[in-house]
Amino acid sequence: MARLDELRARWEKEASSRAFVPLAEEYRRLGRLGEAERVCKEGLQRHSNYHSAHVLLGRILLELDRLEEAAEEFRRGLESDPQHPLSGQ
Repeated sequence: MARLDELRARWEKEASSRAFVPLAEEYRRLGRLGEAERVCKEGLQRHSNYHSAHVLLGRILLELDRLEEAAEEFRRGLESDPQHPLSGQ
């Protein structure tokens, strides 16, 4: 839990940064999917075009068996990074 505490403290200190992604990923890895979703969505309010955050949220939603929402987040992730090889651009 030391890593989780460290990531949470970093995000609280740098709330406007992209520090939310490692924290949300750690919550996801620990199976704390509700917390992972909440952190990811809060971060995306400030960083709406952050490709990796949309992909992570898609993974979280997929694990929550919310397939349509997951697909939407994956789509948003691709749209936010038109240079990504999967975007078809």
